[in-house]
Amino acid sequence: MIVAKGRTGRGATLDFMSTLGTTSLLWRIVLAERQAAREIDGLLRAENVDMEQWRALLLLQGDAGLAMGELSDQLSLSTSTMTKVIDRLVSNALAYRAPDANDRRKVLIFISEMGAELVARGHGVVAAYERGVEAKLGGQKMSRLSALLEALTQTDVV
Repeated sequence: MIVAKGRTGRGATLDFMSTLGTTSLLWRIVLAERQAAREIDGLLRAENVDMEQWRALLLLQGDAGLAMGELSDQLSLSTSTMTKVIDRLVSNALAYRAPDANDRRKVLIFISEMGAELVARGHGVVAAYERGVEAKLGGQKMSRLSALLEALTQTDVV
């Protein structure tokens, strides 16, 4: 179990798990997401992309381009953060911008051939991580966890 500790005023140490309660579902979800992102991000760094860039490339797969607003909505990122992510992808030739064929005022983002090749390689990185999780949990728990997370993300909780 990960226990996040940090300093607060006057040198005191705060144990966030104790503060929120070790049974806090929200806290466990956040910790699991951050741990997974850290591990995947480390593996993706070998491909010179970070997690946000990877997520954007996954959405850009296919023939249809996406507008910046669509990308930022689907990735839950601010427009300014999304612009920085796309700027890095474009500067690394992993994506490109082009005018919308139906509305020349609108700019769409497309995955490049290099970006598609990176996604193909990256799927192996993600698959390796998921095999590690499955080895830790077992196949039945992994399937159950996946189904529960799917159900959780398909509905508004509050």
